[in-house]
Amino acid sequence: MPEYGKLEYWQKRYAQVNAEPFDWMCDYNQLEPLLLPLISSRFSSHHQSPSPPPPPKILIVGCGNAPFSPDFVSRSGYGEQSIHIDYCPIVIQQQKSRFPDIDFRVIDALDMGGFLDSDFDVVIDKSLLDTTMCYENGTEATKRLFKDIHRVLRPGGRLISVSLHDEASVVAYKSSSLEESEFSYEFVVSSCKIPNLRR
Repeated sequence: MPEYGKLEYWQKRYAQVNAEPFDWMCDYNQLEPLLLPLISSRFSSHHQSPSPPPPPKILIVGCGNAPFSPDFVSRSGYGEQSIHIDYCPIVIQQQKSRFPDIDFRVIDALDMGGFLDSDFDVVIDKSLLDTTMCYENGTEATKRLFKDIHRVLRPGGRLISVSLHDEASVVAYKSSSLEESEFSYEFVVSSCKIPNLRR
């Protein structure tokens, strides 16, 4: 198995001359009908004022060079409020060169110290947890991922996770943040199954 847990693997992969943009699974076209209602419903259900609600702040973790990020920015209507992170400096540099108007940042989703607690309304994970679950220390890495995602989400925030793993394997991590006393979240989980048209 590739050494997904090592930065050197990703640096080498993205440094290749022919490292074309690649979606691991479920491109934006497929996800848009599911994704946008999940964002808008979370957004509207927590706004009580008669004035228009402020735009939601959205974080996309483990963005890589997938076309999903630029497609989301150009087509979702939420692009200006989105931040796209990956811990690989090479791929973020490439993405900034290709899409200078998109907010790409070199940040490790397992340690997002650059963001405040309760900083985002929505976090979108498209197969990053599939990658962390394949790390040599996959269980611990995935717990760290969920813990910091939960930390940066606002109360009532929404994690939208698209995974190749079965529901039980993913939901098992939903209480990762509760293992330390400073966190006291409650989670409501809903899921649906969609075909991976990338196969």
